[in-house]
Amino acid sequence: MEENKLDTIDVSEKASDTWSYHLREAFKATLFEESAKVVKAWFVGANIPGKTIDPLFYFGGVPTWASWLDKETKTGWESMKFSPSVATDVEG
Repeated sequence: MEENKLDTIDVSEKASDTWSYHLREAFKATLFEESAKVVKAWFVGANIPGKTIDPLFYFGGVPTWASWLDKETKTGWESMKFSPSVATDVEG
């Protein structure tokens, strides 16, 4: 990104929803799901009353993440849009 003077990455709503669903499914496959709610674990947001409980980091493992990353690179990062730096006038 630096070499190409890119500094922003945006993802489509569909890609965001798909990844969020995958995060939740990976989390559900662990032993943490129910206990995280009971102990009001911060890593799912359960310590904040009224907040939707969702994992704040990836529980799917490195091989699964690497497979996703490989697919993204092979498809030219189809779920992401990279943008260049935008010059702004700064008063000195």
